[in-house]
Amino acid sequence: MPNAARLSSLLAVAGSSGCIANMRGFYRLKAELFMRAVIPVSNLVFGVSRTDLVGMGGPLPRVVGAQWARWCRRSGYVETGFGREVRTHGYDILDIPSLWLNADDDDIAVIDNVDDMTRVFAKMAQHAEKRTLHPAAYGLKAIGHMGYFHRSAQGIWPSMVDWLEQHCNCS
Repeated sequence: MPNAARLSSLLAVAGSSGCIANMRGFYRLKAELFMRAVIPVSNLVFGVSRTDLVGMGGPLPRVVGAQWARWCRRSGYVETGFGREVRTHGYDILDIPSLWLNADDDDIAVIDNVDDMTRVFAKMAQHAEKRTLHPAAYGLKAIGHMGYFHRSAQGIWPSMVDWLEQHCNCS
């Protein structure tokens, strides 16, 4: 992040560490299986991480998938790579307003994982604003981890835009 000083704010939508140990119930078991078996096997068989097999976007390059699996098996997510594949960074010096949105039906960005990720931003952590959204408040049956930008979730967008307009030096 060599240009981190140019940032005026951070809006993290379903942003979290993804630490499997903080996930709940059956989803935790599913995540363990995915990270420890599906990613390595699909890398071997297909040459890519088949994240599309579980509805997590399209296939990822094998190195990216393997890194993702490694980062999710420990707390701190990207912090796991500090000194290895992440040689320089600005996580510890970035001090800007931040809003972290998670949904109460998100199996990945549970509040413990949001806290785990904000902790990596040492100077921002103490004043990071966190909001847990409830689908019913927006007339939705679900938001989950990936639902924020579906057309049905348009009711969520104005609060994000308002926050960005208040905290962005966009000129």
